[in-house]
Amino acid sequence: MVKAILAISDNNVIGLNGSLPWHIKEDLQHFKKLTLGQHCICGYNTYLTLPALPNRYLWVVSRNLSPLSKFKVNTSIGTILQDVSSSIPLLIRSCAEFNREKQKRINTFLIGGASLLSSGWQYVDEIFLTRIHEEVQGDTFFEPDFSNFILTAEEKRVVFGKIMSKDSATPNLLGNQREIKITFQTYTRAKINDD
Repeated sequence: MVKAILAISDNNVIGLNGSLPWHIKEDLQHFKKLTLGQHCICGYNTYLTLPALPNRYLWVVSRNLSPLSKFKVNTSIGTILQDVSSSIPLLIRSCAEFNREKQKRINTFLIGGASLLSSGWQYVDEIFLTRIHEEVQGDTFFEPDFSNFILTAEEKRVVFGKIMSKDSATPNLLGNQREIKITFQTYTRAKINDD
């Protein structure tokens, strides 16, 4: 099963200068809980900004193989960094083949960035979305198309975190710790009847 996981602001921001324009502990814990032990596919720029993601099978998609030559398989922490310049469907099949060979049932998550999510959206069966109810400063945007999905779960929360306000006078500086309204949502692809 292919899943997408992302956090997005009210103005569709998902990033700023290659990083998240917020720091919300609950969102990071949500990401960790859902992706531990799973396949995670990301683009090269997203990979460069990620902290260590132990106990996941990480696949990096790149248009250029040369910067990926440094990647190595590191089975001690369960992470695979694979030279991949092929299409997303081929990579999804590679994850399924890995599961068959290892006799495991592991989900495949698309974790970003915007280009990878746009290219892979048509293959996604389930979406885990954190809505950040703020107008946020950013340079990377993604507008999800939910037309073929049904909202199946929703949990609203008020949490404490730091966020880059859209009106911030100091670009690239997270604000002070404060209350932030977020919503965890799960969407499932609608079944098509063949009547």
